[in-house]
Amino acid sequence: MKTNCANNRCAEIHSSACVKYTGSGSTSLGIYCDDALNPVLDALIAKVEELEEAYNEQIKSAIELKKELNEHKKFEAIYAACEGLTQTQVEKMKSLAESIEFTTEDEFTEKMETLKESYFKNPVVSADSSALDDEVQIEEEKKVAKSSDPLMEVYSKAISQTVNK
Repeated sequence: MKTNCANNRCAEIHSSACVKYTGSGSTSLGIYCDDALNPVLDALIAKVEELEEAYNEQIKSAIELKKELNEHKKFEAIYAACEGLTQTQVEKMKSLAESIEFTTEDEFTEKMETLKESYFKNPVVSADSSALDDEVQIEEEKKVAKSSDPLMEVYSKAISQTVNK
């Protein structure tokens, strides 16, 4: 397909075999070149299409990874917000969290804290660590075996006092 090369690059390079490249497909690229360059352009176009396909696959993969990361961050925020709640409260919190849209980690965490404060108003009271360290004294009934022999009674009383200490 010969064309008038007066107003394009073909005229500048003084090509006598200048044709409009239409490619191997049906779309016209509007490129004017020598017939000898058609195979080169076909190879370049195939390479561009291959690279575009690989690029699109990488974009899809990145989107999937981002979704997985956001789900993990959402799970961590729910877990942190449920700390100190009873099992039934945790289940309620999880069902409420499903209706919250995850945009950013900070925003989602803030929304979870707001839910926790509004639905579960009782503050979580933690035990004082010093109270946990105190020893518990358990009063046991002292069973002292009565014996008819007074010497044995003294021995059993001495042994029972040693064991209780």
